[in-house]
Amino acid sequence: MLALPLVVAAPAAVAAATPAEGPEDARPLRILVAEDTAASQLVIRLMLGRLGHSVEIVEDGQAAVEAFARGGFDAVFLDLQMPRMDGYEAARAIRAGGQAGAAVPLVALTAFSQPAERERAQASGFAQFVSKPVRIAQVEEAIRRLRVPSRAA
Repeated sequence: MLALPLVVAAPAAVAAATPAEGPEDARPLRILVAEDTAASQLVIRLMLGRLGHSVEIVEDGQAAVEAFARGGFDAVFLDLQMPRMDGYEAARAIRAGGQAGAAVPLVALTAFSQPAERERAQASGFAQFVSKPVRIAQVEEAIRRLRVPSRAA
């Protein structure tokens, strides 16, 4: 059984964590997340949900490539260290998957935040880098910096 501590935030903290008014083209995104640990899955799901985005979570890179092939995602968050297929391999496979894969913004999730890891992620096609433990402000900033194309109306 997985037990997570529950921390009740003060009203000011909750207000600060809600989506801020942004550019006119800001919209909820459909985000695919590949993360292999249950606790991290829960944390990122809650954060992205609080920011107003819908989330699909898969457990490894191979499952991310398969889910992405079904379509409909605005951005993909990939843990860099996963079993079966890591985030780097998944990024290459997504990028090789045609126009949608070439255009989708990728966000690296990792506990290893050394400059060399950041450089490797950037060279592998990741648009943003979020280090663990993940903070909602980091996630919000990474999404704000993404250049997500508008959906056709």
